[in-house]
Amino acid sequence: MVISISRKQRGFTLLELMASMMVASVLLGGWYGANALSEVAEIDRQIQSVTAEQMRYIAQAAQSYTLDNAGAWPDEGNSCAGAVATLDADGYITSFISASPTGASYSTSCTTGNSGTFTVSVDAGDSTSASVIANTLPASSTSGSTVSGAWPFPAAIPALDAFLARDGSTGEMTANLDMGGNSIVNPEDVVTQTGQSLAEAVTFATEVTPGEVVTKPDCPSGTSASVWAGFRRASLPSAGAIYGMDVTVTDLGTQWQFDPVMTGAGGVEAVNSTYVRMTVIAKCS
Repeated sequence: MVISISRKQRGFTLLELMASMMVASVLLGGWYGANALSEVAEIDRQIQSVTAEQMRYIAQAAQSYTLDNAGAWPDEGNSCAGAVATLDADGYITSFISASPTGASYSTSCTTGNSGTFTVSVDAGDSTSASVIANTLPASSTSGSTVSGAWPFPAAIPALDAFLARDGSTGEMTANLDMGGNSIVNPEDVVTQTGQSLAEAVTFATEVTPGEVVTKPDCPSGTSASVWAGFRRASLPSAGAIYGMDVTVTDLGTQWQFDPVMTGAGGVEAVNSTYVRMTVIAKCS
């Protein structure tokens, strides 16, 4: 028997395998390279964003500082060179890292007066990053890899005219203060333009009937409760003419009792709520 062996089917040669591996490595290398470049670019964007945010954080803290310190910038005596340390020591910036994400320290400077500015600068690492950061900051500038942003003195910001300084230095209000349904809590007193004091104003007004008692208001320190009572409606059981009418107010300690004295042609008549109703106004003075 004769066995025939075909040599038409064969595998890859070593040269062909090497060529295939070289092509695959080039393709994979390109993919990994592009992916690595994309990740580097994303890291750069994050560094730039954090740097810009920290610069704004320092500047806004400095603006808040002026509102609480009679218009003075932090470390104004040294042209604000030590502003970051001052803001940190006084609690205007908390949990703040004094260096940028690239490890560069923030530097500060300022000019004074209502047209003054507060400037924050930092080395962004390269001119491209500096330009990107500058595009997100007010009155920004770059010099090589250094980027600077300048923020105005609060009094020069029109929008801040709507805010009240904590020390009252804002001056008089120029419009109504709308609390939007909220309360003003813990005031010592409110004094009107005519000199009237809220602490001495009417605490409440109510209607009472003969013999009824009313609890006294809780007055601020240095003042005491007083009351006025008048007739809202009055008639006599005898249906006759009223010859005299008065209200006796009895002090019961924490309460007042109100008893009307009604006099007709035949003398004093006993009355109840059918015949008499009184208005009571209490205040602290």
